[in-house]
Amino acid sequence: MSIEKFIAEKIFRARAEAQRILVIYDPEQRYLEIVKTLPAPQLRVICADESWVVAREQAMELLLQLASQPNLSAVIWTPVPLPTTDRHRQSDPFAVAAVIGGAQGIFPAGADDEYQALCLKAYPDFHAKIHELFRDGRTPAFTLINQLQQGQQWPELQAALGGTTQDRLSSREIIEKILIDQHLEGKLQDGGDWIAELRQVLEAALGLSDLPVMRRSSEFRSYLWRVILFSEFVFDGSDDLPDVLKRLPRASVGAKEMIYDLCDRMRGHSENRETYIQFAQMVEEQLQLVRLVGGMASLGFRDTFAFEEKLFLDRFCRAISQGDLATVGKIVAHRLSSLWIALAERQGRRSEWQAAKAAVELLEAAASFTEPPRQLAAITAAYQQDYHQLDRAHRLLEQAVGQRSEEHDGLDQVLNLAREKYRDCVSRLHATFLRAVEVEGWPPTGAGLLENGRIFAEIVEPLLAQGRKVAYLLIDSLRYELAADLKETLLLQYPTELRLSYAQLPTYTEVGMASLMPGAKAQLSLREKDLGGGKRKLVTHLGDRPVTDPTTRFNYLRELKGDQCAQEKIERFRQAGRPSIDARVKLYLVRGSDIDEAGHATESQAMQQLPAMMTDISKALAKLTQMGFETAVIVTDHGFMLKPQYGAGDGCTKPAGDWLVEKARCLLGTGGRQDDPANCVIDRAKLGIRGDFSQFVTPRAFLAYDGTTGYFHEGLSPQENLLPCMIVQLKVSVEPAAGLPQIYLNYRGKDTVTTRRPSITVDWKEEDLFAQKEISLLIQVVDPDGNEVAGLQIDDNVDPTTQRVILSPRKATKFGIILKDGFAGKFTVKALDGRTLLEYASLSLTTNFTY
Repeated sequence: MSIEKFIAEKIFRARAEAQRILVIYDPEQRYLEIVKTLPAPQLRVICADESWVVAREQAMELLLQLASQPNLSAVIWTPVPLPTTDRHRQSDPFAVAAVIGGAQGIFPAGADDEYQALCLKAYPDFHAKIHELFRDGRTPAFTLINQLQQGQQWPELQAALGGTTQDRLSSREIIEKILIDQHLEGKLQDGGDWIAELRQVLEAALGLSDLPVMRRSSEFRSYLWRVILFSEFVFDGSDDLPDVLKRLPRASVGAKEMIYDLCDRMRGHSENRETYIQFAQMVEEQLQLVRLVGGMASLGFRDTFAFEEKLFLDRFCRAISQGDLATVGKIVAHRLSSLWIALAERQGRRSEWQAAKAAVELLEAAASFTEPPRQLAAITAAYQQDYHQLDRAHRLLEQAVGQRSEEHDGLDQVLNLAREKYRDCVSRLHATFLRAVEVEGWPPTGAGLLENGRIFAEIVEPLLAQGRKVAYLLIDSLRYELAADLKETLLLQYPTELRLSYAQLPTYTEVGMASLMPGAKAQLSLREKDLGGGKRKLVTHLGDRPVTDPTTRFNYLRELKGDQCAQEKIERFRQAGRPSIDARVKLYLVRGSDIDEAGHATESQAMQQLPAMMTDISKALAKLTQMGFETAVIVTDHGFMLKPQYGAGDGCTKPAGDWLVEKARCLLGTGGRQDDPANCVIDRAKLGIRGDFSQFVTPRAFLAYDGTTGYFHEGLSPQENLLPCMIVQLKVSVEPAAGLPQIYLNYRGKDTVTTRRPSITVDWKEEDLFAQKEISLLIQVVDPDGNEVAGLQIDDNVDPTTQRVILSPRKATKFGIILKDGFAGKFTVKALDGRTLLEYASLSLTTNFTY
């Protein structure tokens, strides 16, 4: 097909028929003769080459005909440039027609409509030659373009590689087959006529001439891999190549798009990936690139060679130090989709990039932080809406850091920078919050506000009065931002409402859990107890009854509710089967304390415990549904703060006084001075606390008194005092589509793993286009005794809070698991429905290491 016919049929006629009208702006009058060949019974053509006035009148009449004849289309040609301003459009006689045609109803509509781009579309086999013809601003005539295809049939290559007379292989397809075909030797005989043809293909498509003497297909294959990979590396990188590399053969600049396309196809198609890896590693070693390119200023963004990976991380760290967040975000996105870090042996590097991504997101959150409002209600609203995202970003950073298995000094500096920025933001928020509480007291008042001391009366009690069976989940240290993430997962399974509640001060567990009991708002107080020997302490009471631990609190509840209430630890729901309870139970108290226990015991591991607790909650809800409970109310006693790091001189001196309670973040008693610059001293009555003491004292700095405690929750801050209350409707959960989804698990087609961080593929073979749009999968990795032996690696396909894999139909998804240190042997990966815990698929694997 000539270039004229290609433009006439594939561009002008096709677009006119699709848009009903096409206006062609052609100041060079290059396309006038082509347009004059277009008229047909259902295609009218108007050319303004003789009279604009006449052409405009014809156009107006034609527009009326188009309105009444739906099969009619039109082309209008005008020798003026495409209008680019409103002023020019006002003087364009065909502006109305151009507007009717829409974005694709004008020509040229963009860069793809430039003459050179049209030639490349018409003759994709001749990228290099076409770029050469257009070099230095030249505009070759149609006749010169048409000469490109004369005699270029390549019959030997077509026959050997699968082309036909009706369906010829393009030059790109020929090159691709040479690269990937494992059986070339049997198709292309040594010294055959195909050699001359292939030389023509490579010169026309890639601009390669003066090729070395080669007679075997394997020689061409190796040579072509080397040239194509090296060309991509050069096109993507800077011009400062070492002299020894400048002399190596590479494709012409005109072939850049084809080179990129070929490499993307080799890396992007799973059946080609192993071949790509093999040759890329071979070329990297042959050209000694690791040794030669260390001084290059830029390596671009493409994924050519494995050695670039570490250099990309170095570049990322430099960009962070320069404050270039736009560049670092682009680098991270490219690296996480990299072929090289997807390899099993490079999963450690993947964890580095996940930490890098989390650091960027925390830095971006810190950069968008605005100065907090001064009123307490406004601070609360801002935290609920935006500020809690800062805490989420910091949590995700610490979770990602906890999964790192390699070290990189530059990345360590980036992580510390992100933590410093976070610390600065939350310290400013804390200072503003503290001042507001000093002035206004606690809790805020107003219509619709919820307090922990009223949750039972305002939420639980009305549900019980309606005859509903209620599960009351008391989850120690469930911070608001955690609940916000949990809500998004639960919404895939149950209607869920998240409300903000004000904590009962002081926020340590004994008081916080008591505040969630019936009548707490009016009955809770802290009473002094004489321990003898001059020692005293404050004991939490509900009315006259001490409630200092789970047993005394449940006994209090049972006195009020009788045998209609029962309690259980959330750990019980991890086990097989369901708890057995009396049919009369209407209120089921479920307690979980893992977050708080992990934070106090090993604060460095506290963030790693969070996904496990979120999984426990999900499992509990699934089993509670099966047990007949209709509503779950999920609450907490306090939030928490996990300090990213302490600086030199951090700490706060406790003031002298008679302190009945001394916690990491607060003192209760008497003796504080209102003018203390280091401590905030507030009368207890102003904070809504009843008790046998007069003052609540907390550091003004956002830290614990000893300056080293990393996990705390007893003070005054949004993170400690603004809490979630979640109402989950269990009985009207979102139902899955009819029938069981066809879920499949696979590990590279193998049944053994050689790494502690294998990547598993999960696929949903859903044929029904109207079925569920996604499934929330709970992934379990267990040994033959049912013990969990792995967790999930943080990744874009894994919810970092709940460790769920969100799966879409007809789309394979990968997730990484991290086997526990010391484990070796047989294990099973199970994919369970996140709501019903029904097992959809399992995969049995065995390690082939013994450590």
